Amino acid sequence: MTAIDAAAVVAELADSGDLDPEPGCLPEWNAPFVRELPPAEGTAPDLDPALLPGVLGDFVLDAAERSGGPAEYGAAALLCGLGAAIGARCALLLKSADSWHEFPNLWGLAIGLPGSLKSPLMRECLDPIRRADRERRLRWEEIRRPELERAIAEVDVELAQPTKNADPGGLADARARKRDLETEWKGGGPRLLTSDATPEKLAELLVSNPAGILCERDELSGWLGDLEREGRQGARAFFLEGWSGHGAFTVDRIARGSTFVPRVCLSVLGSIQPGPLGRLVTGANEAGAGADGLLQRFQMLVYPAPREFRYIDRAPDWRAVAAVDRLVGSLLSPELDVGAQEQRGRFRALRLAPEAGEFFARWLPQVIGASRAETSPALAGWLAKAPKLFAGVALVFHVVNVVTGHSKPGPVPLDTARLAAAWVGFLGEHARKAFGASETPALRAARALLARIRAGAVDDGDTVRELHRAQWRDLTTPEAVTAALTVLSRHGIARVETVKPPVGRPSRVVRIHPEAIR
Repeated sequence: MTAIDAAAVVAELADSGDLDPEPGCLPEWNAPFVRELPPAEGTAPDLDPALLPGVLGDFVLDAAERSGGPAEYGAAALLCGLGAAIGARCALLLKSADSWHEFPNLWGLAIGLPGSLKSPLMRECLDPIRRADRERRLRWEEIRRPELERAIAEVDVELAQPTKNADPGGLADARARKRDLETEWKGGGPRLLTSDATPEKLAELLVSNPAGILCERDELSGWLGDLEREGRQGARAFFLEGWSGHGAFTVDRIARGSTFVPRVCLSVLGSIQPGPLGRLVTGANEAGAGADGLLQRFQMLVYPAPREFRYIDRAPDWRAVAAVDRLVGSLLSPELDVGAQEQRGRFRALRLAPEAGEFFARWLPQVIGASRAETSPALAGWLAKAPKLFAGVALVFHVVNVVTGHSKPGPVPLDTARLAAAWVGFLGEHARKAFGASETPALRAARALLARIRAGAVDDGDTVRELHRAQWRDLTTPEAVTAALTVLSRHGIARVETVKPPVGRPSRVVRIHPEAIR
């Protein structure tokens, strides 16, 4: 077990009144008795169709019904794909005067047991993105690649001319043109998706695709585990930087040389099973390499309950499929225009409409307050990053509405801001369930101690020292025992009393609620 700060736990017990300051005095139980500790795994709401309006809802719900899988998986995949299609070309300014802005690239994580139909539903809902990406690459291969090869050949001829009387500046310009042409040629054309790329290759792809890349992995546990290995700190830092889309990054390698990426904008999408997730959440809850916020960056996180399977055999809703295909094509178009208020370098920025800005000003303190009050470090980190989720979802829905003619170009309206906040609330419940897949060391120790109490191995009046010396599993250190008693005291199950004998040192004894023994 990871070491727990004993002094901090004891201080917490004292502050809460769970340590009796007067020897021999046992006040009445003032905390309500709760027979059970919180479940290790909670529940999460089903997707309300109102959260995915219009053709997006038609497309996802149709795919979910035919596959038999939970619609949450398809919704997460589609929204991540749409956010990647917009990428770093457009940002949302979250305040009326401040420069704080966020891009719509989203990280999605689908959680479920094997056979929960995660992969087929996510694959179908990401197919419009995949088809558009393939068509763009084919057009580049047919049209742009031959143009680049001819241009490079022309520059080679120019550089091969006798240089005795050549203008040095002209030669330098020719060499620079050739470097730019070769860089574009090596980039392989426009890319939106990749399945298995090293950070070094991703850096090269991002140079050629500054709007960003979506990294799609069917199973994320191996990828996340690989990033935790010793010596992978650079790769982990690269992905940590890519979540925001704000920063630049330089990759230096002896063989490849140096690659400078002006903007690292990454979307990530994949699935994971509860078992591997639990180990990752444990790392995110404890001090160490796993507590750097990487897991909490998966804001588009869904953990639905299994659905009753129904066999359905019918054709897809081709109208909805065609509509989403047209939508994705419009999002990827260089002529995409959503009425941005400001041009900031390579991206355009939208602001919230006045009413939406007032709504955000009320909503943000509530979310930040909830994150600071949360006792689970992993969930607190997820909540702290929720403003980017709000911005990404609001921007995706607004751009979709503008492209489909359901909203006017310009600021993000109030109804879209409310929808984005509803998504944060919905996903927050899924995150709460997901981060309950692993328990903090204190809660794990509390479960172990409660089991010993109910088995009759702990008597009322036993000392804390005796519990530690028993060396039960998850209760092998004084810190672990003290942490377990902290949790049990909050639920009115047991508490610590400090007893001073006439002679000798004071001892800490355990008092057990009579109803806790059954």
